[in-house]
Amino acid sequence: MIKNALYLACFYDPMGNDMSEYPYFKGDACSKCLEGQTCDDGLCTGPACEDKAGDAKCAGWKWSCVDNAAYMKKNCRKTCGHC
Repeated sequence: MIKNALYLACFYDPMGNDMSEYPYFKGDACSKCLEGQTCDDGLCTGPACEDKAGDAKCAGWKWSCVDNAAYMKKNCRKTCGHC
């Protein structure tokens, strides 16, 4: 710690660093927006409620919304009600 320093923290949702995913997609702006999202100044905005792992898989894993919360919050947001 540095005396008289200002520290800033960011809380991301879902939390964690996933080095296997990029924070962006190559291509035209807003070409990968999800259903229900709109394009705002070249960025997708609005509700992003989807199950990245797939609806069928997430439905089968619903019991782990609490037991494996970090993974489920990131990959099964819709199934676990994190939208």
